Amino acid sequence: MKKKWTGLCYPHDGISNFLLKMKLLTFLIFISVATVTANSYSQQTKFNLNLENCRVSKVFKEIEDRSEFIFIYSEKSVDVNRLVDVKVENETVNSILDQVFKGTANYYEIHDRQIVILPLETVESPVVTQSSTAAEQKTKISGFVKDSKGNTVPGVSVVVKGTTVGTITDVNGQFSLTIPVGAKSLQFSFIGMVSQEITIAGKATINVELVEDAISVDEVVVVGYGTQKKVNLTGAVAAVTFDDKVTSRSLTNVSTSLSALIPGLSVNQNTGMAGSDNSSLLIRGLGSVNSSSPLIVVDGMPDVDINRLNVNDIESISVLKDATSAAIYGSRAANGVILVTTKSGKNQEKTRINFSSSYAITQPTNFYNFFVDYPRSLVTENRASAAAAMKLNYREGTIEQWMAMSMIDPFRYPNTDWWSIIMRNGAVQNNNVSVSGGNEKTSFYLSVGTMNDKGLQILNDYSRYNIRLNLESKIRKNLTAGARLSGNWSKKSYPFDNGFVDTSSSTAGSQLLSAVAGVYPKDPLTGNWGGAMAYGEDPF
Repeated sequence: MKKKWTGLCYPHDGISNFLLKMKLLTFLIFISVATVTANSYSQQTKFNLNLENCRVSKVFKEIEDRSEFIFIYSEKSVDVNRLVDVKVENETVNSILDQVFKGTANYYEIHDRQIVILPLETVESPVVTQSSTAAEQKTKISGFVKDSKGNTVPGVSVVVKGTTVGTITDVNGQFSLTIPVGAKSLQFSFIGMVSQEITIAGKATINVELVEDAISVDEVVVVGYGTQKKVNLTGAVAAVTFDDKVTSRSLTNVSTSLSALIPGLSVNQNTGMAGSDNSSLLIRGLGSVNSSSPLIVVDGMPDVDINRLNVNDIESISVLKDATSAAIYGSRAANGVILVTTKSGKNQEKTRINFSSSYAITQPTNFYNFFVDYPRSLVTENRASAAAAMKLNYREGTIEQWMAMSMIDPFRYPNTDWWSIIMRNGAVQNNNVSVSGGNEKTSFYLSVGTMNDKGLQILNDYSRYNIRLNLESKIRKNLTAGARLSGNWSKKSYPFDNGFVDTSSSTAGSQLLSAVAGVYPKDPLTGNWGGAMAYGEDPF
């Protein structure tokens, strides 16, 4: 009788057990070799370093350059600019890092060829082992966001404070977020509701109730000679408060800062020249063939140039858009009224000293393609004349001579790129210092501000200096006296009124569109530019 074998089942139990043991032994040997290989790299790799008074980041770079190690850390929790001394010979990376982080608030973990630097505050026990990982210390938090009526709120922004880690709630108002190491609180925000900050403190579930932002209905709006609460307004009035979000921008004037802030107010800027980049303001469009500019009233004083003000001195701006403003200001309010209220020291318990500064860089982005190759421009001119059956203005020999000599003598046969010469990178810098304070009866506000605008075109600069003093004192319950003093000084320099084009009759045609590439801009020997300067007639 023959015995039939099926698959890996043998007729003898001894052989079957033997093969099973061999498979298990092979698997264990493989796991052991893999573990030894991962751990042996950090033990077998030796370093010779002699670094004195160098930064921690320099030590990291030396190790990475001489090995396959990669350092992973956060600059917020690791001081890589700290100075250390490292002197080792034929030592492992463990010995080096023990010296670097001895007595500090950091420790390290080695995972194969990756070295993770972590703060000690993330350690749950004083014993640090390489088996613990940063991933094990991360937690996951979920929850729901509802309003005061118990309805779920979708689209709420949930962000870990101080990081870019965040998410939004789904259609059911639910969120789920993995919290990084060291996170302490979550920030919940939604348009029209009061933002909240919730402490994590080991929580796995956080449910939040957001309440509506009811402050806007109590907002005070300046209307004519008085103020009203926004909820009581019946006319067409729009208001904007100048907070840090507006004043922190590097702006050169107030009119430009109103762009996209007030509905119904059109802000148009026609030029970017420094000192002439004021924007025109129109309320509800163009209403007349004559001047359609609105009436500007600053602290009750009409016909004030709004662009002479310091943006940091403004507290709020109200725009009266309908005909009711004519009842106060007469026919001058036919195109609307813009009411500007400057800051004061009211409702301040202590004296405040504020300093703000901003700096922005501007660059030219787009312009006509300037023909830098002068011989090619002559050829183009000849072809245009030939197409029109006109006499050629330039001989072929002249063009070929210019093409050849420009390679040898670029000063006598130049190919000038006028665009690169007259254009530059601009800059806008604002500085402001203010002191404000007061009590129940007296308040004051004093500020000094400077603004420097370096235009995109050479010789185009603008500087403005502002000073303001607002003083107010309550003499009696129904009597208040005060003074508002302001002053400004400005200086503007420019080559042409319209930038690249000179419209005056004396120098007609002196513009970039008519510039010739075959003219060198200045004398290579004296450094004087052409024109009046070359003959010593330039008064500047």
